Amino acid sequence: MHMERADTHVKLWHGDIEASPHKIARLAHLVRFATNREADREIQARGLAGEKGQGLKLWTGSIVITGGHDTGGMLPEVVQHEGPFGDERLMVEFHVPRKYLGVEGLALVLEPGHYAVDGNVLKASAIYVVEGYPRREGWYMADTLTGVPHGEEVDSEAPGARFLSRAGYTHALASINFIGRMSFQASVRNIVYVGTYWDEALQVAVIPDIAGPGKEEAIKMLARI
Repeated sequence: MHMERADTHVKLWHGDIEASPHKIARLAHLVRFATNREADREIQARGLAGEKGQGLKLWTGSIVITGGHDTGGMLPEVVQHEGPFGDERLMVEFHVPRKYLGVEGLALVLEPGHYAVDGNVLKASAIYVVEGYPRREGWYMADTLTGVPHGEEVDSEAPGARFLSRAGYTHALASINFIGRMSFQASVRNIVYVGTYWDEALQVAVIPDIAGPGKEEAIKMLARI
């Protein structure tokens, strides 16, 4: 099952909406956030992967769940993450299906439209598996279904290569993360960021034509929680 559709159109919403991953997760049943692949396609089409995209920072709705050094690079039975949500700090946890336990180098990807937060549990109706998830930053080929970098390091000029950037804690701990996209200059482009925090309000990639509230209502929801 693949989330992309030929007729989807990605919008990059601007503004001080503080589109944190925790808000995206809580609003996923109301707003159709773009997948990493959909956002990537829009970034390439607009030429935002090079100098034209300097300063680009946006969140997608794709979630990546990974192991860390604390688990030998393998996924544990339960992965937890705590983060800000308005004036509170909420704990979200994901229960890893048994068949993915004990395997090194797996990343589980949850796509918008196929996950929701029920209480404090992140639940998914579909899971994509990315094998050979890198344990360090660098240039890698993007997985064809999810766009997540994987496999062995490649030259930065290789067609389809993406730069994997990971928040520091994702190396040490098993974690639940969102995919963000960055581009600063021609030499630092096509960055796939895996983490849950940036120190500023960002753009967010959405699919406004798929069932959900209008732009104004959704921005209000993102701004007030």
